[in-house]
Amino acid sequence: MSGCGQQPQSGTKDKTIKLFGLGKMSMTVTTDKTGYMQGETITVFADIDNSSSRDVKLKYRLKQEQTFIAVGSTKRGFKHIVKETRDLIPSGEKSKFKVHLTLPHDLTVTIENCRIIQVEYTLKVYLDVYFATDPAVKFPVFILPLEQQCPPWQGPPGGFQPYPPPQPNLPPPPAGFYDSTVLPHPEVAAGLYPNPNAFQPGFHPAPFAPVYDQNQSTKESSPKVPY
Repeated sequence: MSGCGQQPQSGTKDKTIKLFGLGKMSMTVTTDKTGYMQGETITVFADIDNSSSRDVKLKYRLKQEQTFIAVGSTKRGFKHIVKETRDLIPSGEKSKFKVHLTLPHDLTVTIENCRIIQVEYTLKVYLDVYFATDPAVKFPVFILPLEQQCPPWQGPPGGFQPYPPPQPNLPPPPAGFYDSTVLPHPEVAAGLYPNPNAFQPGFHPAPFAPVYDQNQSTKESSPKVPY
């Protein structure tokens, strides 16, 4: 998840009422970000336009879904972490809500890249409409451990330089500092080190192959013509 889940989410849902009433209702829901630490608060903004002839209620639900994967079988289970019902939106009215949903401190973190278990969270914001399908907006939510909190970007640290600073002009070395006539080891001058080109005792170099002379070979192989 890029940016540690700091990007907000937004969605819109419309619904037309035809049974036990007439009219249209719509809602726009926005969350402050995508990823939350354990114990953090989810902030939800809801803008409701109830232009129908029926009263509706705004509800919130955070669901945890666990998937266990084994050889030849997969099992799923879910539970509601947060479930709240807010104020009633009467017929023909517009309302705006700002809701804070606090997460438990011991909430299991999101697990995605595991072959045997997965833990996922979905935030559902919906309008409860009697005898009709509830219009809903759903967002994925990522639960992160506390130690994974990402501080806001503060820019490069003080004194940071993308390239190494220019080197100062150094004075030349003193006279005699680099003298090619002075050997690094006096033993070399005294002849204590063996000659690297000399053969070691018991070493027999391979015999040299004769040099092939094409002119000589041609001269010897040519038959002599008698006079």
